[in-house]
Amino acid sequence: MIKYFRDLLSDRIRIENFRQAIESTVNHNSIVVEIGSALGTYSFFAAKAGAKAVYAIEMNDIFYVGRELAERNNLTDRIKFIHGRSTEIDLPEKADLIIIEDFGPFFYYHNLLEVIRDARERFLKADGRFLPARITLYIAPFESQAWRDELDLFAAVNDQLFGFDWSYTTEIAFNQTYYADSHPKKLLSAPFLLKTIDLKNETNFPFQKQFEINIQENGQIHGLIGWWDCCFTDQQFFSNSPQSGNNSWGQLIFPFRYPINVKSGESVNISLMVLESSPSGLIDYKWKITHHSGSQEQDTFSGRFFDLQQFNQMRRDATPSLNEKRLIQTFILNQIDGKRSWDEIAESVMKTFPEKFASKEDVFKIVLPLSNFLKGN
Repeated sequence: MIKYFRDLLSDRIRIENFRQAIESTVNHNSIVVEIGSALGTYSFFAAKAGAKAVYAIEMNDIFYVGRELAERNNLTDRIKFIHGRSTEIDLPEKADLIIIEDFGPFFYYHNLLEVIRDARERFLKADGRFLPARITLYIAPFESQAWRDELDLFAAVNDQLFGFDWSYTTEIAFNQTYYADSHPKKLLSAPFLLKTIDLKNETNFPFQKQFEINIQENGQIHGLIGWWDCCFTDQQFFSNSPQSGNNSWGQLIFPFRYPINVKSGESVNISLMVLESSPSGLIDYKWKITHHSGSQEQDTFSGRFFDLQQFNQMRRDATPSLNEKRLIQTFILNQIDGKRSWDEIAESVMKTFPEKFASKEDVFKIVLPLSNFLKGN
């Protein structure tokens, strides 16, 4: 894990842009909240810029590294490190500035929208602001034969291997999105501006957009590639576009099952839908292309693999029930009242479920994962 966070420090363009934006925004009266503080980099910048107080919130165990780094850099007098989910934390005061960058390569990320909505409702002053202030989404059709060959791995044998038909796995593969890899990707049109998201005021994060794109290069469309510009002010922004070189995020690819031959001067019609599942916070996409040669449509829901019976139990009109394992876990959770020790809870579990546990050690095999869950791990 630490290598990942150390690698993020090497993205100098990203960090310098945030540093400059923080230094130009923060003053000695500023209350700053960083959500997803990790090593604490932006919280350090805010403290050095003279912020009155900084709250660094991190749910993962990298929190402990950030806190130790603050101690070693003599910054603990202004930074309060908080371990947990921001949506489950209360702060003693509201913020002038909220810093967040836990974005996916196309901005959307699991539970990100819930975090932003909650932060601006509970943490932000009426005249406060987010950093970045806006995210602008772009998309373009691309060609990359090397990338496509890796995805359509068994095309040469028509998905027939070892005497079996594996085509279902290919169907799934082309209904999933992918982080862009290092294979060269040629954009076949100018970037199309999809949406500008104001983090403080946006009410419709999910969206559907239909649009026409003019092809500027001869080639084959293998998919769509999406990215964002991260805007601090009208004058200051940076991008994770394919033309921007290496960066911490990369881009997101929406593949098409079959290549589409296009020529410069032609146009294609594109439809993209971004959906947010509630209450899970999962993000799904649906994308479609129409060309004079035909149309194709993919969606990430078709790219998931799950038990249909289990899925039906998640419907709002379904009647929920617990299996025996969940009943035992629920019993354990109900025993946690701030008075009983783990040893006392184990004894209670053994008395209630004598046929399931021969010793306290058997109980602790369930208790330990639950205790980690309660810590937010």
